[in-house]
Amino acid sequence: MSTLTRLRSRLRGVISLGTFVAVVVAVGVSLVYLAWVATIRNSEQIGELSVGTFVVGLSCAFASAMLTISMIRAIRGARDGRAMLAALLAGGFAIAAGIAFGASDVLGKLCYAAIRAPLSSRGLGRHPFKVEITGSNPVGGTTTPPRATTFQRS
Repeated sequence: MSTLTRLRSRLRGVISLGTFVAVVVAVGVSLVYLAWVATIRNSEQIGELSVGTFVVGLSCAFASAMLTISMIRAIRGARDGRAMLAALLAGGFAIAAGIAFGASDVLGKLCYAAIRAPLSSRGLGRHPFKVEITGSNPVGGTTTPPRATTFQRS
């Protein structure tokens, strides 16, 4: 009996093929996403980050749903250890999906805010606390020292 056949027969009783594929896809998508994030160098890719994070969330949510179905099947078959393992994995993937959806929402809002930000010729924005200059000779506007004045007594 080959090792592949033995592995297949051992996995058949633990999880279904669909659950196994869902978990492998979720982990694979997450790893590819992390590798892609490491290459990002500018803020113009925030929209792409938002979409990528949403895709990771979807894959984790699907893996969580498939593991929940496996947990229910294990409970019906009175396999408590397998049910517990499936429940723990389903919970972990559900938490990862929630975090990914939240991050996707934040990144999407950042992308929208970056699109709406007005361009300024003075840098990042106006200076609201800058003192307005009024009059022709503002305080501190002259750099020459004052002249000494002499008073005559009459």
